[in-house]
Amino acid sequence: MLPECGHTFCRECLLNLQTTAVVCPNCRQRHYSPAVEDLAVNFAQLGIAVALSNIQKSKDQGQCGKHSLPLDLWCSVSQKEICAMCYFEETKRTQHRVLTLAEKRQFTVDAIKQKSLILSQLYAMLKQCLTSDSESTCQNSYAKKLSDILRGEELGILPSSSIDKRLDSLKKVMFPAEQERRSSSRESRQETERSDDSRGSRETERPDKMQLRCVAKCEKGRKARLTWEEGQLHIYGLCKDPEEAHITLNMSDVRLLVPQENPTVFLDVADRDGPFGRITIKVWSHLRRGQQFLALCQGHLGPTLKGSAFLDVTETAGIDCLRAGRYLTENGTSSHALLDRLEWNDGHERPGRKGLVAGWSFKKAEDETLFGIALGECHIKFCCPFGEVVAGMAVVEDIAYNRTVRDVTVVEVGTAVREFAAS
Repeated sequence: MLPECGHTFCRECLLNLQTTAVVCPNCRQRHYSPAVEDLAVNFAQLGIAVALSNIQKSKDQGQCGKHSLPLDLWCSVSQKEICAMCYFEETKRTQHRVLTLAEKRQFTVDAIKQKSLILSQLYAMLKQCLTSDSESTCQNSYAKKLSDILRGEELGILPSSSIDKRLDSLKKVMFPAEQERRSSSRESRQETERSDDSRGSRETERPDKMQLRCVAKCEKGRKARLTWEEGQLHIYGLCKDPEEAHITLNMSDVRLLVPQENPTVFLDVADRDGPFGRITIKVWSHLRRGQQFLALCQGHLGPTLKGSAFLDVTETAGIDCLRAGRYLTENGTSSHALLDRLEWNDGHERPGRKGLVAGWSFKKAEDETLFGIALGECHIKFCCPFGEVVAGMAVVEDIAYNRTVRDVTVVEVGTAVREFAAS
């Protein structure tokens, strides 16, 4: 506080103004002594400033609707922010675990890292299982342990101890002990010898190699086949699948492996002469049209594009487009929207280019799943494209120009997941 006029300022500002004298910024009164470092502190005004700062922080944090106090605590049971009075009235009595918001944020960061590590281990195990044959320990060991670890569980935010236990189990599955391998090998040889003895022969026969069948099952009982193709995990679309599997995982766990940003889907196509190719599309999933298309390739909203036929080749904006998007239902084909609030214009337009995948209908809910794949280049903008062909463009052109379009159907759909690395 300046002694001559009584006006109060922060010390840093006065230090910047100090020369031979300090000129009050408010009334221009000159002060020659004492030095700024020795000026008295206006504790009353300092208290007001601190109080106002706390009020602002409370506004930023939000206020408790019941007590009008800042929401600066987190209840781990009710999963919501609470104030100090809520803690004393309710949470302390029920002995719920309470964290400060800073502790909760750190806990969330740690949990995300731990979940990422678990998912990377899951991906590595699936790779090892799906590329192994029946002679390995995979069928004897991995199948049971994978099922034991993941059956009925969600890969949500878990306590550290639970994650440690699951990681230990994953490591045992990933790196079975040498003794277990020798024991399994010894049992296999003994079984072979007994079988040979029953046939009167001591010759050891090499069993046929057989890849393990692995599926992911959703709550409604539909299954998605898991395979390892072209160096990637492939998750086929959910469907009714009565065939037994060696390993059954929760679809909710497996879907966490699919990247949230620009996932890759595939469409296997065939005509009356049989399968002839695969179209791979990168989906821009930040758009709701992209999310709808992804759902039609995964099946988690019900229908998929499996079994659907291509429609025709239509010219738009001076270039040809191959159209598709009608899915099968119990009552026939449909192209009714699976999601609402689908984008169209509003800044989502892009210049047409070869391989672009774009929506084909606007505000017609009965045709909102139709899409077209551009077969050429143009400068006219397409309304809300939601993906692009990244492999198999030659297959798209083959369908459009060399085959009867309506005879070509999608025989399989799914998602391709590249190597999952822990962040």
